[in-house]
Amino acid sequence: MQFLLRISMFPETVASNVFIPYLRKLLIFELRRLGMSQTDIARLTGVTQAAVSKVLNKEHFHSEKLSGLDLAEQELKAVSKRIAKLLYNGNLNEAGYLANRYWWLVAASGDACKAHERYGWRKSECFICTKVVYPELDVSRGLVMADLERALLVLSSSMAELLDTATTDALIMGDIKFIHLLSEKIENAINRGVRVYVLSYSLGERGAKFILEDMPFLKKLRVAVSGDLVIVVDSERGGVLKARPTLPTRHGYLIEERTLTDYLSHDFMNRWVNAKVIVDEDYELPWRFTFHRMALYETKKLLLENRKLRLKVKGYEIDTGARVEIDGNIIDAVLDVPAGFAHFKVETDSGIVRVGGLDAIVEEVAGEFFEIYEGSKQ
Repeated sequence: MQFLLRISMFPETVASNVFIPYLRKLLIFELRRLGMSQTDIARLTGVTQAAVSKVLNKEHFHSEKLSGLDLAEQELKAVSKRIAKLLYNGNLNEAGYLANRYWWLVAASGDACKAHERYGWRKSECFICTKVVYPELDVSRGLVMADLERALLVLSSSMAELLDTATTDALIMGDIKFIHLLSEKIENAINRGVRVYVLSYSLGERGAKFILEDMPFLKKLRVAVSGDLVIVVDSERGGVLKARPTLPTRHGYLIEERTLTDYLSHDFMNRWVNAKVIVDEDYELPWRFTFHRMALYETKKLLLENRKLRLKVKGYEIDTGARVEIDGNIIDAVLDVPAGFAHFKVETDSGIVRVGGLDAIVEEVAGEFFEIYEGSKQ
């Protein structure tokens, strides 16, 4: 059975001469990376084994550039990875739908309109694409929605891959569609021992029931009024995308700068503490965190139950910048979100030490990895 890229749609010349050949090359490369044989790749993509071998010659592949559309190569690569995974798992129909839908979104976007003009099409003809994608919307709003859906498809595909790299904890915020997209990756992360916190918005009782039925493995789920599409993993990597359909925003960001991921995690916490609780099941101790404020929030709940807890921290001395490890009994977990105070008070052999996050200023230690254990250090 073959997955054939037959996209017979307006404008056909751009689809057949630019989009299909380049996407096919990317799919061949990705399927090979996933471990598929050249024979199977050829059978699946409807080309000869010789053609597959030629594409897999990296020098040949990278010598060919995408032209004819204002379309970033990185964008098409992100989508091709998602299509390739569907093909690899045998989901041919879903892969075909995704490829066709993505092309229609490209054809209906503002970028495509500019390209159409270069090929001599009138603006009214370009709008045909938009009406196919969103037949019930006026053209101007259809263009905005096409841009938004295209950005969501591309960046959410890249953002979803962040969860595959999570080792300790992850924060996820988005609407039902976005969270559903991540369902399998969230479950895999939880099974690996990752603490996953999910914050959804525009979600009533019906929506909450849908998520719980679809994702019964969730231990931490809350509902906020509004927000963006956000993923942050291990306090090191993250992604953010505007999700409001009234804004013609096409570009989101993948982030590996710790200062920026801290801002994302702080914004998440500000929403989390005021959000409606849907599911709040405790993970078994010991707990491990990279997110300092979430560690404080969860620990404070146990302290209010008069639980005896011990903290191990890896971090830095504020004064000297030297690496340090702290091990002691937790006296208090201070978290005043409006005022910005956030630190552990820890009783150690050398006295009381205040442990903040990496943005700590007034504390003695800036922590980056936190472990909470049941019981007291003797």
